[in-house]
Amino acid sequence: MDETILAVETATRAASVAVVEAGRVRAWRALGERQASASLLVAVDAVLREADRGLQDVDLFAVAVGPGSFTGLRAGLATVRALARATGKRAAGVPTLHAVAAAEALPGARVCALLPAGRSELFCQVLHVVADGVEEEEAAWYARPHELWERDWGDGLVWAGEGARLWREEIARLAATRGRRWREGASGEAGAWTLAPAAVELASAVARLARRAGRAAPLYVRPADAELKGRPDGHGVA
Repeated sequence: MDETILAVETATRAASVAVVEAGRVRAWRALGERQASASLLVAVDAVLREADRGLQDVDLFAVAVGPGSFTGLRAGLATVRALARATGKRAAGVPTLHAVAAAEALPGARVCALLPAGRSELFCQVLHVVADGVEEEEAAWYARPHELWERDWGDGLVWAGEGARLWREEIARLAATRGRRWREGASGEAGAWTLAPAAVELASAVARLARRAGRAAPLYVRPADAELKGRPDGHGVA
């Protein structure tokens, strides 16, 4: 039997759970905004039943480790770690921005993945989607939107994630001022910027990336509030 992966994504508002085997989604369920903590175990049970699998059949547990909602991250990590310990299986952690890029862009694309970070800021990372995963062009960071617009992003960029869709009009205006063609699609091309279509769910992308993933440890990117208060500008690259 092909490896069975149970994947959990609770770092974003569109949280989800999926069972994936041999790259095929056997079952998935959306948790709904702000419902991850309350309904996660119910959703895990539901997708396992739909896939006709039990916890003992899961070979690998995967979880989105951030950046994202602190509350959601804690719920997802705690659940996956507990299930992995109970079954003696491995728990793998996939960066949320990696999952965004893998879910919303085609292999060969250069992607700027953006997620809301609160405080009118965005989590950001530039990644390359490859046949078997994603590769980092830079580490994940966070910034105020105006700092992103000041940057020279180059050609052939795909803007992906909830943050990109929230700032769609601003990115389109920026494309015009930089002489880039602007369209919606899933892959970049020379001289053009594209806005990726919304992903149905991210848990299956977490599963696809899990085999190459490291341990399930949180990736907050932005320091805790107490640390931020000690900085002169109150924010910065982590």
